[in-house]
Amino acid sequence: TGANLCYRYFELIDSVLIPFDNFADSLCCDPACSIYVPTDTPDVGTHTYAVEVCMQDVPWCCDTAYITLDVCDIGTPLVSIVGECSSDTIMAGAEIEFDVIDADSFDNFQWFVNDSPAGDSSILLYTQSVLDTLDSIVVELCAYNCEFACTSCVSDTYYLDYPPIAESTNLVAYEDSCPFIAFIGDSVIDREGDSLIFTLISGPDGISVDSAGTLRWDCPTNCDIGNFDIFIEATEQNSCEGTCTLSVSIDVMNTFAGIYGMDSLWGFSCIDSANFIGDTLTLYNSSNCYDLAMMLTGDDVDECGCGFWSADSLFWLDIDPSGLVGADLYEVPRGTYYETIYLSDCTDTDFIVLGIVVPNHIPRAASVPYEIWIPSGYDTIAITSSDFTDLDSDIVSIDNVTLTNSSQYSLSVSSSNVEIQPSPNYRNFPGIPDTLTVTASDGYGGNVTTTILVWSYNPSDIRPENRKPSVTTIVGAYPNPFNTSVWVEVENDGQNNAKLVVLDYTGKIVNQLFDGALPAGVYRFKWNGKDMSGETVPSGKYWFILNIGGRKYSLPVQFIK
Repeated sequence: TGANLCYRYFELIDSVLIPFDNFADSLCCDPACSIYVPTDTPDVGTHTYAVEVCMQDVPWCCDTAYITLDVCDIGTPLVSIVGECSSDTIMAGAEIEFDVIDADSFDNFQWFVNDSPAGDSSILLYTQSVLDTLDSIVVELCAYNCEFACTSCVSDTYYLDYPPIAESTNLVAYEDSCPFIAFIGDSVIDREGDSLIFTLISGPDGISVDSAGTLRWDCPTNCDIGNFDIFIEATEQNSCEGTCTLSVSIDVMNTFAGIYGMDSLWGFSCIDSANFIGDTLTLYNSSNCYDLAMMLTGDDVDECGCGFWSADSLFWLDIDPSGLVGADLYEVPRGTYYETIYLSDCTDTDFIVLGIVVPNHIPRAASVPYEIWIPSGYDTIAITSSDFTDLDSDIVSIDNVTLTNSSQYSLSVSSSNVEIQPSPNYRNFPGIPDTLTVTASDGYGGNVTTTILVWSYNPSDIRPENRKPSVTTIVGAYPNPFNTSVWVEVENDGQNNAKLVVLDYTGKIVNQLFDGALPAGVYRFKWNGKDMSGETVPSGKYWFILNIGGRKYSLPVQFIK
């Protein structure tokens, strides 16, 4: 209606409206009284206020309005930080924890990082991306009470330190490049330009890294061929001590040189000459010399369980781990033999073809008797070409014969045998035997000369008196055991062809004591402990074997040096 209004303000206390001091006695009709600001700050709690509005001209025409006011209090929140490098610096990439110390004093929270909401709990876990380019961040916390009616905010600025950044590095090292050195410090970049210290985390044996970033490998060898990963930590020298891991990949390259030389051991083996043609090494052995020895030289020999030699075709050829090649060619027939010899370092393999020229072998006396006994006037075949063997399968022929006191004998010589007959009245037993010297050849320049002692005897001179044997046997041997010579006594009951030999424990003929016609009687034969080559035999057990009249007799003896 446009009437003037009057006002009076109250606070409801214990259900009683108590007017404010200014309105204790009357209403205020000044238009300014339409707004009232209490002079005292209300206590924390819930307050109910009332305003009575009356028409100035009609003071009994009034109305009352009420309002409830919740009064709250809020303090300044306190923040602690975990993970900062210093009081105002944090590390990018590291998780930082911000905590409200007096969190129970507030109802709600809101965090802001550079004005962007970051969380609404009493704890903020924050990680600054290492990819950002910011130099600092502002972290603000707003705390609230009475839901969000009361607000208190605090903020701090933090400088950012970025950790160093490593670029993966690939290196190449060569076997036996000792030492291998590479500077890897420039593979790590620090944005702030802080100095760095390098520390080895892991790598193969022999690897080291100094603090300045120089990588050193004492000596990568054949054992290390392949790829290796090395991990190195770079630490910046500031309060944050940011780190990064540098991955270095090293490829160790093989420099296998293979087989690169030989030493034929001149003067210590029978190699007369050698030549290389392509990958083939041909060795020529000296005539009548059968010991082959040579040293092959190669790379990475016997390293790391590798560097091994191998040869497997010729069973009589041997190669040891050092590359020493050896062979005894005494029992290898004449000819040229080939063997492929390999050297491997477990990664690569090299080879040579070894050609071995085995020389001619001279014939060998196999069953030539040491001595023969011939009754005066009797003839016998003293030796035949079959008494010789030839490893090379050549035909052996008798081509030269001499005999001491030859005027007392009749000799018949052919390429296949020598027949000898002493004169009827000639005898050299007892006494000194004659010597039959026979040379046999193989037609390839190889020849062998052997000698046979020839006894011409009168049977009555070697038959003990008053002994006429009724059986044929080996009576005994004395002394037994012996160490210089032994006599073996044989009884023969009739005219027979006889052969008396000595065998070793393998059944091999060691010597032949007699081969010829043996009249009836008792005979003694002497063995001096030597083989058919005149070499003293080893100590051991031997057997006398008498073949006579189609029967065989044996007697063991013991030779002691």
